[in-house]
Amino acid sequence: MNDLLICFFCLSCRLDQYAIAKFAESFEMIPKTLAENAGLNAMEIISSLYADHASGNIKVGIDLEEGVCKDVSTLKIWDLYVTKYVSVFIL
Repeated sequence: MNDLLICFFCLSCRLDQYAIAKFAESFEMIPKTLAENAGLNAMEIISSLYADHASGNIKVGIDLEEGVCKDVSTLKIWDLYVTKYVSVFIL
């Protein structure tokens, strides 16, 4: 979702770009905070998460027990899509 917001950011006018960039950045806060609270290197985890998502693995999330990114659907962990869907259309 962050990639879509970044694409939208590139197409928008200058004043809207800052708000869109900050909104896209806010989606990083949850995985970053989880990684930091688990004692992991947050920047390394976020970079790995971005790389996996960019390669098409959209079901990849953070496994805090092992400290790596994994396919969370195999771990039976599901994110609430509705929450993200509604947050995008609040704009």
